[in-house]
Amino acid sequence: MALLSASISISRLLAANPPISTNGNVNIIDTGDNNSEPIALCYLPYLFPFTTGNGTPANDMGEYEGLAAIFLAMEHLNTGNGELVPELNGINQRCPLRFTTKAFDTEMQQSVGVNHIITLTDRSRTQELLPSAILGAAYSSISIPTSIISGLRGFPQISPISTSAALDDKSQYKLFGRT
Repeated sequence: MALLSASISISRLLAANPPISTNGNVNIIDTGDNNSEPIALCYLPYLFPFTTGNGTPANDMGEYEGLAAIFLAMEHLNTGNGELVPELNGINQRCPLRFTTKAFDTEMQQSVGVNHIITLTDRSRTQELLPSAILGAAYSSISIPTSIISGLRGFPQISPISTSAALDDKSQYKLFGRT
């Protein structure tokens, strides 16, 4: 089996611009094949600083390693690979959900992160994937404004690094969580 074969297959399917509808925060992809069921797809965009505001590459927090780990986890979920997590063995046969991601560079700037969130969570965009949840941002200074918007629009945001105590205020950051 080719590395990331399920992710590549999903990318190819999406490149063909299939009809997309939603059920809550889950995307429903019509494959166009009358013999197969539509695909329920959880889209988890990844917001992290891959560059600084001046275009200098950033990797002081393992941004690229984190993205590789996300792709590996999604591949294991999509294929039911239980090599690392035995409980995932065969999950693709028991659970119809599939997962995909795309990386968005926040450039270590609040305005860039907010712009990504506004675009990603715009429910008027037809024929484009809507997030099931948003992964990131890395910095609390970016997670604070982005998680207000994502929460107001009904999209959970999960950060592995944002540590500000301000983000504990559930009246402001309704759908924000940490790993």
